[in-house]
Amino acid sequence: MQFSTRRVRLLWAFAIVIPPVLPADCCQGSVALVESLLGEATARAPGAKHRADISALEWLPAGSTIVVGSKSTMRVILLNGCRYELGSRAKAKVMADSLDYASGPVRQLEPLPPIPRVVPLVGNSRQIAAAVRVRAPRGSDIQGLYPRGGLAALPSPTKLSFNEVVGASSYLVQLEDENEREQLNLRTKSTNVVIPDGTLKAGNRYSWRVLAFGPAGVIAEGVAGFVTISGEDLQRRADFAKATEGTPDKALGLALRAEVDFRLGLLREAQDEFVAALRLNPNEMAIHHALDLVQSALAGVPGE
Repeated sequence: MQFSTRRVRLLWAFAIVIPPVLPADCCQGSVALVESLLGEATARAPGAKHRADISALEWLPAGSTIVVGSKSTMRVILLNGCRYELGSRAKAKVMADSLDYASGPVRQLEPLPPIPRVVPLVGNSRQIAAAVRVRAPRGSDIQGLYPRGGLAALPSPTKLSFNEVVGASSYLVQLEDENEREQLNLRTKSTNVVIPDGTLKAGNRYSWRVLAFGPAGVIAEGVAGFVTISGEDLQRRADFAKATEGTPDKALGLALRAEVDFRLGLLREAQDEFVAALRLNPNEMAIHHALDLVQSALAGVPGE
């Protein structure tokens, strides 16, 4: 698995500070994923005046013009699963369904199943209706709610989690669907709650709330919303995973699945896959960088 040196430069830049990145920040409007790159390549996005270096595991928007460097080889995957290999000094324009205006050594490879679509974003939910209506003191929001706005979850298995609150002896976790029907109302001492199988449905929106209880009552509160990916995208995700499991380069297959999960907003799944890929190939800086982006998104914006 080869990557351009740009990933190494980016990693050092992000080592200083990595601002939180949500899936839509990198993938919205993209139609192709750089599968691998040996050497150097550039792309000019629609409306851009100059070409920019690109690297493996990078998403490209429709209308991007690719130029592969001398003695370099690049592979790209389109959302429809079509794959292309571009050789030394090849040029092509990335379209939704194919590469257009191609010149130089460009050949089509065996396709993969279509890549799932980006899950619609959902912001932090309204305050959900609940039997407990006491309010936490101002400035005592619970941090680290996952999943939350801009992220997604699988219908099953799904785990809700949040940061521990100092002084809390127990927590009340409440979950509602988009029609304000209660799906879960659980008192627990744990900051991780596994949602029972069959509770969540594919392609739905949910809101959830956590109340932290101390000796004097409620001491903190957190509210968030998320979506579950659709049944169609569940199948696309499974088909893509099965196809990439047969990739000779196991680290590459895991990294590609992780990028697809990141695109879907499945950050925990993406994190686990990137970590597994690094176990197989610990020196790939591009995977390190991609994992840093996922962990940044998991960390979220302070106060969210």
